[in-house]
Amino acid sequence: MKCENCNRPIKHPYYFDGHTYGVECWKIIAIPAIEARRANKQAEINSERYLRAYCDIEVLKLKDTAKITSQFKLDFIPSVIEQFETKGFLSGKQRDIITGMWNNKDWKNYWRIAVEAELDDKQNLIDIGLMKETDF
Repeated sequence: MKCENCNRPIKHPYYFDGHTYGVECWKIIAIPAIEARRANKQAEINSERYLRAYCDIEVLKLKDTAKITSQFKLDFIPSVIEQFETKGFLSGKQRDIITGMWNNKDWKNYWRIAVEAELDDKQNLIDIGLMKETDF
């Protein structure tokens, strides 16, 4: 068996993307490709995470705080908005707290903003009953 990159004979082949390589060629070809795929996947995950957090913050900005009696929530809302605007992220626990304070109106605002940000499909939300055509 020969390496497809350098044509040297190999005893212990390494496989990547349907090609056979020796260990040295595999290190040169496969490792950078694997790292690039991992970086692309992480960028994709981070992009969606950022957009979901952006939608959460936009809903918080629209939320009527006049009826909120909890001092924690009254302090939390402006601080988390400021954090997102300066640092660009929310933790999972922050997102849980934010979504835990939402009512039906807030959820509708979230889904409307998510559709505008192209995170969710408008027709899918209508089909599963989360939204009506008039909600958009």
